[in-house]
Amino acid sequence: MKDTARSINESISNGEFPPLIYPFREKEVQTAISHLENRDVNILMIVGNQGAGKQALVQLLTKKLIEGDTQTSIQGATIFLIPSEILAEDEANLKYLRGNIFNHAGKVERAYSQPILYTPDIQRLAQMGADPHELGLWLSQTQDKWIVTIENDAYYKYFNNCAPWNNAPLFQPLDLSELSEAETEEILRERQHWFENEEYDLQINPSAISATLEYCEKYLKSSIRPGIQIEILEEACRFAAKK
Repeated sequence: MKDTARSINESISNGEFPPLIYPFREKEVQTAISHLENRDVNILMIVGNQGAGKQALVQLLTKKLIEGDTQTSIQGATIFLIPSEILAEDEANLKYLRGNIFNHAGKVERAYSQPILYTPDIQRLAQMGADPHELGLWLSQTQDKWIVTIENDAYYKYFNNCAPWNNAPLFQPLDLSELSEAETEEILRERQHWFENEEYDLQINPSAISATLEYCEKYLKSSIRPGIQIEILEEACRFAAKK
């Protein structure tokens, strides 16, 4: 398979992502599963501001499908990441890429062998000049299951009033709201163990978590939780590890 597409399932199984402790996203995960197992839904659109956790939600969904701790008709599905830049390339290359994905998925014994294709930040295509209407038509005509993520402002600017993006249930939006400060603190404390033991081999003073939250609340009020808080804590760990 080409390096431009990879299995999110394999990345999670190989421990490439930090542990995901998001019990407060359980409702959104179950909603995503419900949409994806609906035969009338082709494209699940996760809509949220930068930093709200759109990528983390896809990882949580994948983890659910791997662990089998929920009853669903899409149990065992493989989710393949296809960057938005690939959709901007020529059609022949994309067909080749999809062919490799489907051949790979068909060789794996699982309850649900059809892959789910995942493209983050699909608004980049519109920002590069792609016609949202033509893009929507193409996605719907592939008859594949897709997950795409879109930033809030871009969704309303490019997609909300554009057919077929507002053609329910074929295109199904899922709004991702900002997490609370308490939920963000829980994520940071879980991420602390990952940074200490897996990433940077250092010890984080517990007060660093509170300091991160206070700094963001004071100076970065317009930023969306939990993304910016995670970035700042990791940047501090990266800086300390170099010293």
